[in-house]
Amino acid sequence: MRIGEIISLRRVWGLIRKEIAILLKDKPAMVIIFLIPTVLVFSIQFGQRTGYFEPPRIAIIDLDNSNGFPEIDMSHELFKIFNKHHIDEEISLMISTNLTELNILLGNGRLDSIVVIPDALEYNLSAGFPAIIEIHIDSNNLLSFLQAQAKIDIIIQEYKDTFGIHGIFNPEVVKYLRPEGASLLFDIAPFFFPWTLFSIGTLIACQVIVSDIPKHRMALTPTNKFEIAFAKVAGIQVLLSVVALEFILLSLTFGIVIRGGLLTFFFVLWIVSLSGVTVGFMLSAFAKTPLAALQFFIFFFLLQAIVIYFIPWEELLYIFPVYNGQILMLDAVIRGVSMINLNLISIILFTMVTFLIGYAKYYRLQTLV
Repeated sequence: MRIGEIISLRRVWGLIRKEIAILLKDKPAMVIIFLIPTVLVFSIQFGQRTGYFEPPRIAIIDLDNSNGFPEIDMSHELFKIFNKHHIDEEISLMISTNLTELNILLGNGRLDSIVVIPDALEYNLSAGFPAIIEIHIDSNNLLSFLQAQAKIDIIIQEYKDTFGIHGIFNPEVVKYLRPEGASLLFDIAPFFFPWTLFSIGTLIACQVIVSDIPKHRMALTPTNKFEIAFAKVAGIQVLLSVVALEFILLSLTFGIVIRGGLLTFFFVLWIVSLSGVTVGFMLSAFAKTPLAALQFFIFFFLLQAIVIYFIPWEELLYIFPVYNGQILMLDAVIRGVSMINLNLISIILFTMVTFLIGYAKYYRLQTLV
């Protein structure tokens, strides 16, 4: 039997056209395929033009008292290049001679990194020895450091090109407040824990209504839809609370220092996971099929990621629970800031509103109860 008899190109093309037609009628799929990439590109460009991207906050301290070049101060020339980028508003530069004071500001989240020009830098450059500068970062906020590091790399390369430095000239990263054990988990915990709990809660809850098979006993049970809706949300939340406790136990086991207290740690994980469950419940109420609910989940997940990491506009960011969770993890749990001084209203209101919207839609659905 020939291949042409087994596979009909005309038939295959007809099937492809049919699948394309089905996808074009699937509005959630079209949003994911076409709208998300377009929004991503425009959000980056829009954020850049309107100044939503704040320049990284970098402090510099010059400890170099050595001599190596009779007609030029090489450490001061490096400072001048940093200052030029500050004037061009590419970085926000702070100048100090007190490293301890700068490390306190770094730990409080008021700086993204500290550049330390060590003693003997100029001498090492003149003698052809390796020249290394120190970059201090807050281990609790690696995302901000990555933005600062990109600018620091550009400035160092400009410095090397300007003075024809071809030897070893590398930055040495000093991670402030980083524990000896579980260093990787400590670095990603403020982002990993909120994203994980929120995503699991949303993914599971987005199927609770649309995939629910009504039991005949429900018709005979003296209950109402609010009780059923509350039970669906609470049931998932109980299981996620166990996951939150597991995260806390593993964090303590691996040596992560929790300055905000264990109850604060649990509450932050609990409220983030609850917000994910209520979002999933709302999506499930509006979805007509399990596949549509999953598409809604993907859309919301990508939308939230795009806004958080590409549109740092604070008034908009506080709408999204994962961003609030990250801030609470960084400030309340890791740094030990009192939650009284933090914004809890946003995530609590978001959780209540999404549940009520989901319940209002669920109440109108035709069910046995």
